[in-house]
Amino acid sequence: KVKEQELLIKELKDKNQNISNIEYFVKDSPDLICIADSSAHFNMINNAFVEVLGYTKEELLTRPFIDFVHPDDIEITLSTFKNLVINSPLVNFENRYVKKNGEIVILQWKSNLNKFNNFVYSIARDITDVRKTQEKLLSSERSLNEAQKIAKIGSWDFILMTGELNWSNELYKIFEFEKIPNDPKLYSKYLSCFYPKDAEELQKNIENTIANKVPYEMEHQII
Repeated sequence: KVKEQELLIKELKDKNQNISNIEYFVKDSPDLICIADSSAHFNMINNAFVEVLGYTKEELLTRPFIDFVHPDDIEITLSTFKNLVINSPLVNFENRYVKKNGEIVILQWKSNLNKFNNFVYSIARDITDVRKTQEKLLSSERSLNEAQKIAKIGSWDFILMTGELNWSNELYKIFEFEKIPNDPKLYSKYLSCFYPKDAEELQKNIENTIANKVPYEMEHQII
C-alpha cells in the first residue's frame, strides 16, 4: 500500500509538472496561441497577443476577433474560419490585423478544430517584417530589370553549391532564349552561342575566379 501511494503521488507530481510545462510554453511563447469558439470569440489567448496587437486581454476576450481584423480581410477570414469548422485543418493562412495604435500587422495561422468541444486551436506568427523585406526585394528586382531593359545590360548569378544559374530578364532577351524557370539546360544553351575558342577562354576565367577569388572581364562574340 505504501508503494502504491508513493507511485500515485509520483504520478500526480508528474502530471502537475507536465501541466506547468504546457502552461509555461503557452504563456511565454513568442508565437500567438489561442483558442476560439464557433461564434468567433477568443476563449484563451497568450501574452503574445497583447504584445503584438497592443490591446489588453480583456479587450481581446470580450469582442469577436473579427473586430480586430483589417476590413479588407474580414470576408476571407470569416469564410476560412467557417470552412475550418466544416472541413479540415488550416495551414499558413495569412491575414492582416489592426493594432490598437492603428498599425497593420500580418499574421500567418495554423489552426485545427477539436470536434469534441467545437473549439478551434490556433498558432499564429507575426510575419510583417518578412513580408516587408520580400516586398523590398521584389521592388528592387523590378527596378533592376527596368534599368537593365533601358541600358540593354543583362546580369546573372551562379550558386556553386547547388549549380543553380539565374539570369535577369534582359539577359534572356540578349540571347533570345525563352525564359524557363530552373532550366537545367540553360548553361549548355548559353555555351552553344560561343565560338569554341571563346568558350575555352570563358571556362579558364571561371575556374580562375573560383580558385583564386578574383574577378574576370572578357569580350566575345555570340552566334
